[in-house]
Amino acid sequence: MEGWIKLHRSCLDHWLYTEYRPLTRREAWETILLTVNYEASKTLIKGQIYECNAGQSLLSLENWAKKFVWSVQQVRTFVKLLEADSMIKTEGLQYTTRLTICNWGEYQGVETDRQHAANTPLTDNQQTANTPLTTIEEKEEDKE
Repeated sequence: MEGWIKLHRSCLDHWLYTEYRPLTRREAWETILLTVNYEASKTLIKGQIYECNAGQSLLSLENWAKKFVWSVQQVRTFVKLLEADSMIKTEGLQYTTRLTICNWGEYQGVETDRQHAANTPLTDNQQTANTPLTTIEEKEEDKE
């Protein structure tokens, strides 16, 4: 299978996502992807301002544990697994952890969107330039 789908962040508010139970690893990964920033911002945490870019999160391991309904140790183990597979990078900060999704642009389809935008005018021009080889009138004359 190839390609990707877009999944809106608001799905996290849907009743299918609000069931209180421990998440699977796949669900936890999807939750991370849906939770990280989609644009750069600044966040105030315990009197300190932190910058958080697109594809990053400033949630602590404790906050991820609450989201996943896991223990902090389970989150720590999962984060190490994701880091070992080059899926994320983490940076320990004073009051939180900065989690960065590796290859964030790939998950957003940035290149695919650019390619689609570049191909659209060409496709439109090709379609409008094509004319029928035979007109309806000619087909009717052939039938007679």
